[in-house]
Amino acid sequence: MGKMRPLKIKDHVSKKTGRIRKKFKKTFGVSPHQITLALLNHEKSQNLIADMANDGEVISKFAPKVLERMKHIIEGTKDLNRVHSEVAKLGGDAINQIQKYQDDSELANTKYVNTAEEQKLSFTSAKDKESLRHKNAIALGTLQKWLARHTEQIDGEYKYNQTQLNTETKNQQINLEYDEKLGEYRLDMGSDFNPELLPKKQYAPLEVVKRIATTIKETLLGF
Repeated sequence: MGKMRPLKIKDHVSKKTGRIRKKFKKTFGVSPHQITLALLNHEKSQNLIADMANDGEVISKFAPKVLERMKHIIEGTKDLNRVHSEVAKLGGDAINQIQKYQDDSELANTKYVNTAEEQKLSFTSAKDKESLRHKNAIALGTLQKWLARHTEQIDGEYKYNQTQLNTETKNQQINLEYDEKLGEYRLDMGSDFNPELLPKKQYAPLEVVKRIATTIKETLLGF
């Protein structure tokens, strides 16, 4: 193609759309001048517009489907991340709660073991204390029983022996008093003194009382 001749057809619009013309190429990739050239069968301009038209036709054809698919991609991406976000949040809370349950369970188990050990030690201590108290009580009771029997036996024997000696003591007192009366009577009677005329009281002698006491103890006490 040779050099372009001047355009004989009048362009009445371009002068009225100066600002649009300036933005047109930046917006759509082709200038109003290139459109004019293509109308005049300019090869390069026609190729440019044809290529861009083919792209536009393909884009327009697949735009609805691509847009639909992109919406699914965008919504899917959003939903995927929303799900992961909520799962992470719920999972984090659950993990912390589960860990707390584990910690509480372990603490409860430790407390149970410690309490059981403490109770066992307390029971053993109390059992030993009770055993010692019982032994002391038995020992004390046995001692008290022995002391009671011993003191009762000693006191009884003392009183028993004292009772046995009562007659002997009285006999000794009677003998002393009788001897004094004999002396007085002798002084009064002189050669006429007759001791048979002065009566004398006499209790059973000590050996007789002891023999009777022995018989009574063997019969009643068994010793």
